[in-house]
Amino acid sequence: MSTNELDDTLSDLLRSLPSSLVYTIPLIITSLVLTFAGAFLTLDRTRTFRRPTSPALTQISRNFNERFFSWFTLGGGVGGIMIGYACGVHLSTLLALMIPQLSGCPSLGTTSFLLTTFISGIVCAIPSGRWKLVATMLSAVWGGATFALSLSVIVHPAQIVRIVLSAVLAVVAGSLCLLPSNIAHPAIRFTCAATGAFGVILSIAVLIHLSSWADIWSRYWVSDAADWGSMKEKGLSAAYCLLLILGIASDWAIHRRWGENPDERWDHYLSDYTLHLPNDPSRSGVYRPLPSFWNKLFHDKSTSPEPPLFSDFADSSDANKSRTEDVLLSSKSISISNSQSSEIAWDHFWKDVKGH
Repeated sequence: MSTNELDDTLSDLLRSLPSSLVYTIPLIITSLVLTFAGAFLTLDRTRTFRRPTSPALTQISRNFNERFFSWFTLGGGVGGIMIGYACGVHLSTLLALMIPQLSGCPSLGTTSFLLTTFISGIVCAIPSGRWKLVATMLSAVWGGATFALSLSVIVHPAQIVRIVLSAVLAVVAGSLCLLPSNIAHPAIRFTCAATGAFGVILSIAVLIHLSSWADIWSRYWVSDAADWGSMKEKGLSAAYCLLLILGIASDWAIHRRWGENPDERWDHYLSDYTLHLPNDPSRSGVYRPLPSFWNKLFHDKSTSPEPPLFSDFADSSDANKSRTEDVLLSSKSISISNSQSSEIAWDHFWKDVKGH
């Protein structure tokens, strides 16, 4: 298929400057973040997680803060949100351009196209930010596919080679991201940088109306075009390679300096520590965590001191009660015997006085 047979491309849909800016500005921002710190924001500091609890605390009713925010865990981090949005925009763009070309259906208008891509990005960003696995798989699949498509712009292989190369690299990248962290982390770093660099170059091409890069998705169903291989295209291809290398180096340096999630490690350490505490039933007192701000504000019942915290105290309540009763009875008998002995001694004393 030649480019003359194409009625709608991305350049045609985003011909006006306002539509180009609406499409490219959010994509450039998210792509720049993914390029230079995508893996760091996905796997390290910005992630939130479900607080670990030990079996000894399973009887505790959760406070208001935990009940209200238990569903809100940013497992994919801020990077997961960026990955979801970028991949949603790329997926909707590919489908909106490919389906009319392959099926003969009427294409979307500019307004409908922009709304579709924006909604798709938001819809994909929600599960990607919520679950780490979704974020890593989206990054792997689209990172491999966009890297293969960028290589196709550089070396211009046959049409079938572009399709097969994209499928193979997407599967390989997805498999690497499921391996242990020492292999998965560098793979995710590469795929995030590849996805981000692709989005940046695509946005620049749309803004400067360079169709060989702006209509890059059409290389899946177009065999050749007259404007492929131009100097401007080679310049953007070189910029893509430079962004990819700088992004990988930047994310590696950031991870080396501020990597990992210390809060998660500390919580797991505290969980293991409290799990192995000696819960002796003979220990006195009721141990409770400090009430949170939400407990104090809404007067949560879990902060009331009446019920015991640990189940060991509840199990040993009968034994403690019987032990307390024995102590009270023994003290009472001792006091009775002491009073009787004092009365006997007093009688003997008065008898001695009267005898004298």
